[in-house]
Amino acid sequence: MPTWSIAEQFQIRHTFNTQEFIVDIVKRSCSYNFWELVEIPCRHVVAALSYKKQNPDDFVDVCYIREKYALCYGFSVSPINGQKMWLEVQTDKLLLPVYKNGSGRQGKGRIRECGEDGVRRRRLGVAYICTNCDKFGHNALSCKRFTQYPNALKRKPNASQADNNVVADNNIVASHASSCVVDTSHIGLSKIQAKQKKGRNLK
Repeated sequence: MPTWSIAEQFQIRHTFNTQEFIVDIVKRSCSYNFWELVEIPCRHVVAALSYKKQNPDDFVDVCYIREKYALCYGFSVSPINGQKMWLEVQTDKLLLPVYKNGSGRQGKGRIRECGEDGVRRRRLGVAYICTNCDKFGHNALSCKRFTQYPNALKRKPNASQADNNVVADNNIVASHASSCVVDTSHIGLSKIQAKQKKGRNLK
């Protein structure tokens, strides 16, 4: 909706989103910046020109006139051969850029695109429970609470229980190792007896 301000300036207001723009017909400018960029009147300029009952075609730049198009493309174009008959230009072979490993541990996580989940994709049908606040939907790494709830502490394995499990595993390994011990005393005696038999045969 155009509103005349002063001289050739108008204030254009949208009726559906209440946006407002300034149009200056003398300076051929609009705060929407479409007229200055393309040199064709935008809808705001057309609204202002319709208020003054002027033709918007008269305010289009001369570069869009048919005579200017004919003058621009009026020269003759020389024919050329097909692409298979073009001369090959001797240039250096393109090489890959030099890649240098940065300091520190290299990340294994792929840089995901916009709209994807984080580095660790959530599995469907699995409810994540935080071991810090005992709430669903996140884990302890992304938890924003500073205090740990007693119920969440019960679900964590205790250090003493973990040590007892390690000791029990060590005892099982030791028992298996002791059952695998072989008595090698008779092996030494058999070798001595074989040497004595060889000596008797030589005599």
